[in-house]
Amino acid sequence: MAPICRVESLDEALKLSNDSRYGLGSTIYTTDLEESMRAVHALEAGMVWVNAPLLDNDAGPFGGRKQSGMGRQLGAEGLDTFRHSKFVMMDPAASAQDFWWFPFRDEEAFPGTR
Repeated sequence: MAPICRVESLDEALKLSNDSRYGLGSTIYTTDLEESMRAVHALEAGMVWVNAPLLDNDAGPFGGRKQSGMGRQLGAEGLDTFRHSKFVMMDPAASAQDFWWFPFRDEEAFPGTR
């Protein structure tokens, strides 16, 4: 299903589109670059096509907003779903360390332990 509505203005089109509880994708047709950029930023949809309905690129993120899916598939955003960054520093030999950044001598930091 592809709902098509004739509207009087871009504002009306944006309002009708954003009033939907779905937001997988939107397509707009215009020759006005300023109008197209305004629509791209204002539309509450996961994907927006301007004068190019349903062109596809598997390197781009696929996904919607609202009740049209959760998250993104494909692209960097999709891969981030499976990634958790972690910072690890390891000394496998557990060698003695010179903690030059620590502002106290061992005797000051840990009195009575030596």
